[in-house]
Amino acid sequence: MSKDDTKKILKMLKGKADSDVMCLPDMNDPDKLAIMGLLNLLSTYSLMGMPHLFPQFTSRLIKISMDSGLSLLSAQGFVMQGLYLCGSGDVENGYRFGNLALTILERHRGGATGEFRTSILFYGWVSHWRNPLRGTLAPLMLAHRDANEAGDNEYGMIAAHVLSMNAFMAGVSLPDLEARLRNYIILG
Repeated sequence: MSKDDTKKILKMLKGKADSDVMCLPDMNDPDKLAIMGLLNLLSTYSLMGMPHLFPQFTSRLIKISMDSGLSLLSAQGFVMQGLYLCGSGDVENGYRFGNLALTILERHRGGATGEFRTSILFYGWVSHWRNPLRGTLAPLMLAHRDANEAGDNEYGMIAAHVLSMNAFMAGVSLPDLEARLRNYIILG
């Protein structure tokens, strides 16, 4: 079922330019926004506990966005679908979805929680498929700071974890990495 959901989303977006997606209106329906919030939570936690459900939830986030307009939660749906596609070997579409998420994020900037969450997901699990790993470090540091300032310890620690792994794999010196990790322990 999950692969079928992903295929439906890919088919829905086939032949549509990213600019077509960005021409969608803003989502204003409070019921749709509430459903998006619930699907976002289900997507996040299904990835850890029931990963076979993850693409179903992310596909539904995108379907609702395509039918009802874009919101900050649409960005999270697109980036999570990008994460899934890249991890499944479809880097071309996964990276496209990730970049669409960043474009949606730019449109809906305003200090909301989803901003740093979308950045963490993109720079932690999508960007490195096409860009140098070192290029993820600065955006992840910024997302870590923003998550901590917002009081979102969960995503702050996810950002610290992914940033530390990426820094290590990108060849950051061990003394610099140790100092960075000590800072995260103090902040966390």
